[in-house]
Amino acid sequence: MSIKLQPITDNECESIFFVVKRAIFEHVDVVSDWDEDFQIYRLKIDYASNWFYWLCDSNQRIGLV
Repeated sequence: MSIKLQPITDNECESIFFVVKRAIFEHVDVVSDWDEDFQIYRLKIDYASNWFYWLCDSNQRIGLV
């Protein structure tokens, strides 16, 4: 096992959103209802792409940090 961090690129917003949504949807939806457009906007505006890294094992993406 060879775990490495790979920086994401600016054009990977859709992939990042899919992973983030899977992680937080049930929690956000219980508190305030899920607003897809707002969550996409928030991810693009409030979070810098250089905050995210793909967690890779042998060049296969296995997670996001």
